[in-house]
Amino acid sequence: MLKPLGFFEEIFSGAPEGISAGRLLESIPDTPAEDSGKIATYLKDGHEIFDTMGAERDVVTGGRRILGAASLQTDGVWVWRVDLAHYVRNYGVLLPSDFTDHVRRLDYTVPAVPDARLVELTDEILPHLGFRRDGGGTPAQR
Repeated sequence: MLKPLGFFEEIFSGAPEGISAGRLLESIPDTPAEDSGKIATYLKDGHEIFDTMGAERDVVTGGRRILGAASLQTDGVWVWRVDLAHYVRNYGVLLPSDFTDHVRRLDYTVPAVPDARLVELTDEILPHLGFRRDGGGTPAQR
């Protein structure tokens, strides 16, 4: 099972038990990690497994819109929303050390994952996040 990453309350309301990462605004440090830019790039380079149309406002400033924010990406081990890279890059949002250690061990390079495995992972994780493959039942619609 993919490990959920960065499903903060402000951007993923109604998260099922064990999915919520707490509050995004409380995860912004005074000083970002030295490699937060590299971690953001890693997140941005993840394999897309669920695409959504639309845009969502930046929950920190209420300004900039993030296209496809609720789309999902993976590296084959973790799963996250597309907008997580934005929050890490722009605000240095702190992520769990088991994820950041994983990224550093991979030298900030997302590993290749065969397409067939990505399909399996998608089918496995979507129900746990409250999504259906056809796009219905997304948490934002609750």
